[in-house]
Amino acid sequence: MILRGLGGFVGVAGQYFALMYLSVSDTVVMSFLAPTVTSWMAYVFLGESYTRLEAICGATAFLGVVLVARPSFIFHGYETKSGEDAPDGTPVIESSSATLRLIGTCAILLSCFGTGVSMCSMRKIGFHAHPLLTVSIFALITFILSSVGVIIFQLPLQIPHTLKQWLLLSTVGIAGFVMQYLSTMGMQREKAARAMSMSYTQLLYTTVLEYVLFNHLPSPLTILGSSIIIGSVMIIILYKPEEDEDENLDTELSLYEDTNSMNSSDSDK
Repeated sequence: MILRGLGGFVGVAGQYFALMYLSVSDTVVMSFLAPTVTSWMAYVFLGESYTRLEAICGATAFLGVVLVARPSFIFHGYETKSGEDAPDGTPVIESSSATLRLIGTCAILLSCFGTGVSMCSMRKIGFHAHPLLTVSIFALITFILSSVGVIIFQLPLQIPHTLKQWLLLSTVGIAGFVMQYLSTMGMQREKAARAMSMSYTQLLYTTVLEYVLFNHLPSPLTILGSSIIIGSVMIIILYKPEEDEDENLDTELSLYEDTNSMNSSDSDK
């Protein structure tokens, strides 16, 4: 439980910290290294299978993420200077210092490591704890560490003043809670590699919501990248290796044997 809370805090805080020094697209692309890190950690520490097809689909989905986010260090045609707008009209604050970019990169890599620890911990906990309890422990540890950070760095505490500010913060809180709760349920029921691969689909939801809320049409590269992500994730969902089927069969047989032993002991009594 403690590892789940600490890993989750590092994962979230690292992303927010990286946004101070990197553009949004660069941060998004590097944060999607988390599924690969989580799959590797689950393979090493939890002994979960990680098939070659899942690795190939994960790398292909990450290629789709790159096409959607179009980081400036790859797509030089989309680079913008500090204070200017990106081609889609989004304001971009680009750091000119290589040192600050290095700090942001280290922060996002640390975030991916924290996410991996958190997800593997949830997978290890499994059904031994209710998802609400797991999320509550994560929230408690995050509150404690955030409070300590505020005191150490002497950050001013700002309270929302308008209804719009309260609404936006409430939306972030509610959406974050639902995300954490459903992620915990997903990690209980599916192995880490396949469950984390589903996180690539959040770019698809973002693209749709951006069009609905801001009337922003996606570019051809975004459509191509989204199609690649959908295809890769669908292959991972539909593909069921024989090892997983054997594992499910063994689980059913053990449950059947336990049920028979309980019934036989009751009849003896």
